[in-house]
Order: sequence, then C-alpha cells, then structure tokens
Amino acid sequence: MPPGEYEIRSVIAKDECLLVREKLEMGGHQIQELKAPYIGNTEREFTYRRYIVNMVPGTLPVRCKVNVYKVENTIISFL
Repeated sequence: MPPGEYEIRSVIAKDECLLVREKLEMGGHQIQELKAPYIGNTEREFTYRRYIVNMVPGTLPVRCKVNVYKVENTIISFL
C-alpha cells in the first residue's frame, strides 16, 4: 500500500513514520521506543535503528513515509 495514514499492528521504524498524536486514545496505548542493531559487519560494528512499538495489543495510528503491507485485514510494516 502507498505511504499514508494507517493503523499499524506491528513494530515500525521510527524514521519511517510519524505518530498521529490526536488519534491516540488515553490509556489505550503504551508506546515504547526501542533501539536495536540494524546492520553489522565482520568487525562486529553495528548500525542501530530506533523502532516504535505499542506494548498493549492493538494498533498505532501513524503517518507512514514508506509503503506498508496489508495481510487480510491487518496493516503491517516490514523492518
């Protein structure tokens, strides 16, 4: 699906989206920002990337800068 505003049900790279704060429900989200290795080389030097995840089962309202994917009725982002 093309870039746009979606309710994502997966972890998403922070640099690929913006949270739509006005659509966040009070108490309905527990948003965490995670930093994890993204790419490594043979010298064990890593490039890190930041991700956003909702720790409460549900979706995150985001404005995506990249394509997302629809699997049945669920919209996800590949890392």
